[in-house]
Amino acid sequence: MVATTLTVKSLKSYISAELNVIISGVHGVGKTAKLREACSQLGLNVKYYSAATLDPYTDLVGIPVPNQETKTVEYFRPHEIDQAEVIFFDEINRADPKTLNTVMEIILDHSINGEPLPKLKTVIAAMNPVSEDYATDELDKALFDRFDVFLQADPEVDVAYFTGKFGDDIGRAAVEYWNEYHTGVVRAQANGGRGNAVPYISPRRMDKMVAAFVAIPARQTILDCLPPEVTDRSVGVNLYRTLDNALKASKGGSDSIEAQVRSITDSPISVQRSAETGRKAAKLLEAGLPDDLRARLLTSLAVSLNSAKGVSAIMDQFGPAVKLMNATQIKTLTEDWNPGKLADLQRRLGS
Repeated sequence: MVATTLTVKSLKSYISAELNVIISGVHGVGKTAKLREACSQLGLNVKYYSAATLDPYTDLVGIPVPNQETKTVEYFRPHEIDQAEVIFFDEINRADPKTLNTVMEIILDHSINGEPLPKLKTVIAAMNPVSEDYATDELDKALFDRFDVFLQADPEVDVAYFTGKFGDDIGRAAVEYWNEYHTGVVRAQANGGRGNAVPYISPRRMDKMVAAFVAIPARQTILDCLPPEVTDRSVGVNLYRTLDNALKASKGGSDSIEAQVRSITDSPISVQRSAETGRKAAKLLEAGLPDDLRARLLTSLAVSLNSAKGVSAIMDQFGPAVKLMNATQIKTLTEDWNPGKLADLQRRLGS
């Protein structure tokens, strides 16, 4: 089954239409966070349950208590669920069968043991894949079919979240590093895991590593926070350098210019090719740099930009800053280019 990618926008649409949704995805991708954000934006009351720890009687159906006068059995259950407009069952494929039977009634009839849930609009559930990596089970097909919509939660890091929590420099550095790392994960998966497989690092794990670094900015902090399956220590060392450079740049001070140059030259190639790096480099070049720093920056960018879009990257990212360079500096930046590429750049510069 090919499912649509989970977004806050899509969740809001389906919740507003009162459709039941099931979300599948690996751990740490923000399934719960997106659900909470969607409900918050809609102003709806959401009741969260960890299905793996639910007791169907004490948490949902209620405890049977005999009524001596009527000779019947009454069920005393928690009634806070009656106020819920959205019910969210997290980790639904870790629940026991009795819990799932109760969940099925809630999804189908919006009731518990025949008693209506008066405000309930929709039921959302989330689950991890069924594989050797997770202690999960296949959902009963009848239960699975009770859901109207199937969404896939793909790994991604939210720039707004990271910059809001850690500041622009550290937040963007972390996002760009994770994006490059995850590209390697995807390539390894596409290759069937052959060769040097790249272990998955979840967005939640990246959040935890950056938070730990901000609290204790040391290389060992990052190494200690890496998932055990990431045995390549260079992953942690490179992340530390990236975050350390960003931290120094964010603090400013007498060495801020050098730190800003170093934050670019020490970053991965994909980061150096990004528009954000282009804007930072352009400001540094326009402001004027000592010869050694300018040479270091240009040499690093020459390698990175030439490996991707070449002329377009130079013009799109640097704009006026390139026109401030003299012939020697442009030659440094383009020394590995072929004659056609260089002629195109000269033409576009009007030289």
